[in-house]
Amino acid sequence: MFCDPAPSPYDLNFKLFGFPVRIHYGFWLGALILGSNNFRSLKEMLIWVSAMFAAILIHELGHAFAGRYFGAYPSIILYAMGGLTSDARNYESERTAFRRVFISFAGPGAGFLFVAAVAMVARLTGVPVTWEKPFDFFPNQLSFFPIIYFASPILSFWVYLVIWMSIVWGLLNLLPIYPLDGGQIARNLLLSLPIPDPFLISLCLSFGCASVVALYCGANRSWLAALFFGSFAYDNFRMIQSYRSRRGW
Repeated sequence: MFCDPAPSPYDLNFKLFGFPVRIHYGFWLGALILGSNNFRSLKEMLIWVSAMFAAILIHELGHAFAGRYFGAYPSIILYAMGGLTSDARNYESERTAFRRVFISFAGPGAGFLFVAAVAMVARLTGVPVTWEKPFDFFPNQLSFFPIIYFASPILSFWVYLVIWMSIVWGLLNLLPIYPLDGGQIARNLLLSLPIPDPFLISLCLSFGCASVVALYCGANRSWLAALFFGSFAYDNFRMIQSYRSRRGW
């Protein structure tokens, strides 16, 4: 489910900063489904989809630049479940725990840096910051942060959405749930410790966190998020079963 989707004739391919980028057609469908709960008009959906594209691309570029720094040749894929940055060659065995953790954190970190850069530019240029929302259709569940109010309300809303995704999705991505970045960070940190069976501990930690988040989202009727994290819990439970079976437990 969370792997490189097969290429299709409907994919968009280009290079950005020297990185091969492939946009699978499922990415656009997934973005439309995620935005369908809050937005109805074509204008609203276009703002949402373009902001999601920018936020996830910034995230994956963080992974890509970190991988390039350590000698990898990354490529970026955006697909229905989000994004994936991978290396064409088998580079995993050459990475130390520090490098793996650094590369994993670089994705959310790139989003946080983008937010800091936008805030700094707004402060230096005197762009007003306000809690007043520029659109009547602004969803209440997204109203967590003040808006940097540019001359164009559409631009203000687009920047706000990219900031919202970079912060909220970035923090969720750092939860110790595999295969999210936080799950990979937790796994590599545990594997570097002199403790018994750190791989199984990382799977159990991931399963427990994913289950709690899925139940919380379900209790708050966030059914799509509950399904998303529930799938993580199920996948991790199956990995635990498979691991125990291979160990003969």
